[in-house]
Amino acid sequence: MKPLPWLCFTVALITAGCPSSEYTIAMKPVGDGLERSLTCWREDGSGASRHRVDFPTDEADAIAARYSFHEFIEGAKEHRFRGTFRGTLPDDVGGAGSFTNSTSPLGDAFFYVERFRGEDDLAARLERRHLAANQLTDLLIGWAAAELGNDPRAEKLTGFLTGQLRQDLKSLSLYAWQTETAARFKTGVEEEFTVRIGQFLHERGYFKLTELPVLLNAEHADEKQLLQLVQRLVARRMGVPDSEPIPASLAFLGDKARLAASWEKYCRTTDLFNAKSHEHHQQKGGEASDLTVSDFTGDLISSIVEFQLFAAHDRLSVTLTLPAAPDFTNGAWDPKASVVRWQQGIEQDDPRELSALCYATWTRPSEAFQKERFGKLALTGKALVAYNTWRASLTPARVEEWDALIASLKPGAELISKLESFRFTDEPRRDDAKALADPARALILEGLK
Repeated sequence: MKPLPWLCFTVALITAGCPSSEYTIAMKPVGDGLERSLTCWREDGSGASRHRVDFPTDEADAIAARYSFHEFIEGAKEHRFRGTFRGTLPDDVGGAGSFTNSTSPLGDAFFYVERFRGEDDLAARLERRHLAANQLTDLLIGWAAAELGNDPRAEKLTGFLTGQLRQDLKSLSLYAWQTETAARFKTGVEEEFTVRIGQFLHERGYFKLTELPVLLNAEHADEKQLLQLVQRLVARRMGVPDSEPIPASLAFLGDKARLAASWEKYCRTTDLFNAKSHEHHQQKGGEASDLTVSDFTGDLISSIVEFQLFAAHDRLSVTLTLPAAPDFTNGAWDPKASVVRWQQGIEQDDPRELSALCYATWTRPSEAFQKERFGKLALTGKALVAYNTWRASLTPARVEEWDALIASLKPGAELISKLESFRFTDEPRRDDAKALADPARALILEGLK
């Protein structure tokens, strides 16, 4: 079995029985507001044996405080909430959202956008990754000094660890971040990024092409072969040619038990391990369990790539009913049901993934008004969105001046000349200056064609 499918299968087995919540949000515009209903419940078990369990009371109470209507369907163990919102949307599932409209005499443009959970503080994520890369590098430098202190070639290895390895760990962290982000928008990107990372490591001298078959079959390779590759890699970084034998100072890397014991012994002497161990005890509320070096190392590596292998996810389904297809959206438009649909898994605890994002824009043109001024419905859809956005950027005085122009228009020969000659009274009238009304003028003239 190939490594990636095997990994997915293993994760599925481990997480299948984890309790998770289901959130179903249904929305539709009502006047200038957005009617929103949320149905949520919790399930446990796996496969056909999944069954509903009690939804967390504290979470249900917190959601209820944000809605005007709440009912509990005891037999279905479902909570249902309903309300109508303008501006800020309720922080119910976790995140932030808004429903706004930009209005003008030519019509309305509506904007829905919402972020669910996740973490969008990209600067903080980058700092955490780089901090973990620096910490792991410093540990490896200290470990190498403890084991190879008497080997004159250790200085060259330290130079590699301090410079190239530290930088390469940060680069690999960014590769992992790119993979996570790209996978949200396109399927099958993991394979390409795996090849990219392999090419990166090969170019940076971490393995030779002749060693690739063993690495590709690492899951089934002989343990001794893999350890010999590690020994040879470290020997090269000490300046030892491949034609020479492995230095005696690296013998401990060729034995799994000795290697593990050496790493364990060194880590337990470091301030970082002791600090993490103290933090672990505090988080456990004084329980007897100690932080193991294996968990300590795993946490550092997972912090570099922020890949939470066994992170539990809830399920989110969002629908937005509209009279016609939206002008802009990242959801899937269902023309038969007249709804936009989004479906997404969202992390339960300690979110590290990019947030789930839903957005849609649609319009409601003032048909009678436009026909009276233009002789036809000239601005709809994306053009009306662009027009209203431009108008909203004007000062109140300019809005008044522009709306007066639009209100004065009548179908006929003078319509276009009036539009083309218009300038705001407070703007420059140089022939080479761009007119402030050019964007709106171009939209209307295009719609009149």
